[in-house]
Amino acid sequence: MKRLALLSAAAGMALMASTAAWAQDKINLAYTTPDSLLAFVAADEGIFKDEGLDVSLEHVAINNNIVPAMISGSIQVGTISVPSFLRAVDADLDLVAFASASLYKSTDEGRYGLVVRNDAGVEVPADLVGKKVGNPGIGGILDILFQNWLASHDLDSRKVQSVELAFPSLVDAIGSGQLQVSVSTQPFVGRMTKDGTAHLLADFSGEIPGEAAVIVFVTTREWAKAHPEDLEKMRSAIQKAADLADADPQKRLAPVVHYTNLPEAPAKSTLATNVGSSTLPPEQIEFWVDSMVKQGTLRKVKSTEGLILQ
Repeated sequence: MKRLALLSAAAGMALMASTAAWAQDKINLAYTTPDSLLAFVAADEGIFKDEGLDVSLEHVAINNNIVPAMISGSIQVGTISVPSFLRAVDADLDLVAFASASLYKSTDEGRYGLVVRNDAGVEVPADLVGKKVGNPGIGGILDILFQNWLASHDLDSRKVQSVELAFPSLVDAIGSGQLQVSVSTQPFVGRMTKDGTAHLLADFSGEIPGEAAVIVFVTTREWAKAHPEDLEKMRSAIQKAADLADADPQKRLAPVVHYTNLPEAPAKSTLATNVGSSTLPPEQIEFWVDSMVKQGTLRKVKSTEGLILQ
């Protein structure tokens, strides 16, 4: 009888321990770029902890590797670009977005666009025909804006050759003359044009209708359904981080340097980032859906329906 009571007590303790462990499951949050600064601020300022969450931030060098990690279960939440998210859903992966990390706005003049060397002989859009154009990511955010810009000027994108290079390499290529034209964003636009040998020919902010999410917080639908309380706590932490980052932009700098290992000078470019929030209105990703459908890079996803967890 005594042995039975001990076994029963042990089973009860094991059950309580299991329940506590479930309630305190660690959330692995993967990120790639400084645009994930809301996650950085929430971690550095102890906001996740204050919400009762055990969140571990994990840097993933290639953004496209975050989705497979979420599907495998090694990562629970990821901050990924909207095009990456849409392509994953288009490939029948059951992912949902639940908050925005950063935004592009139509008022972002001079932050991203087409940089041209002064000696390139490119003065109007039609001069790009037959040119090689540097591109930091074919199919990515800036490429989609570039394709929209070409279409708005009745230019066939097949007549422009994209050369895919990382941002630092694009700066070097424009500086040396290896490339004469490049799609870019700040702080790299500034680096390309600072010595006066190149200028911003086209400002892509005009392609943005109001606000468009750039980086979003994403998880699997399965994890979201199994952890509704954790998800709401994450949203609360994200909003508190957004409020703090907006109220005091200097609060962004140290977390960005910490989690990205960027030197302080380039990290300062994040002070101008339009931070997201715990809400993600459909219209903030509708622009990307419409653009990618027109460009033929989405086959199944035709609207925002079912993409955002409300």
